[in-house]
Amino acid sequence: MGELLGCYGHITELSRTRVGQFKAEDAITEQMLDNAADDGVNPQQWLQDASVALVDLPVYAATFAEVRDLLSGKNFKRIHLGQGQRQVIDPTGKVRSIINFKANGWCEIVKNFN
Repeated sequence: MGELLGCYGHITELSRTRVGQFKAEDAITEQMLDNAADDGVNPQQWLQDASVALVDLPVYAATFAEVRDLLSGKNFKRIHLGQGQRQVIDPTGKVRSIINFKANGWCEIVKNFN
């Protein structure tokens, strides 16, 4: 990396302190998990909905039939939406999938959520 920057330096340690809106100082530590287990606290309380991580992706509001098809691995075509990734929400607002629309309008399933 130093050579590419023209300084011929080197890195002895590198830490990621942020990924999008998520910051290292807000992370749940191993110690917090250990303490929760020792205290009988359910760490599930710290989990966030997938939509929190997908806030930057446009939303495709799918019908229940489309969600059923996606969760079964079936793709569909929507030419009017254009290319790119979208989060798919069902009629209740729950994130169910991430899909990628291709130039030909067909979607490719990136990830399904139960």
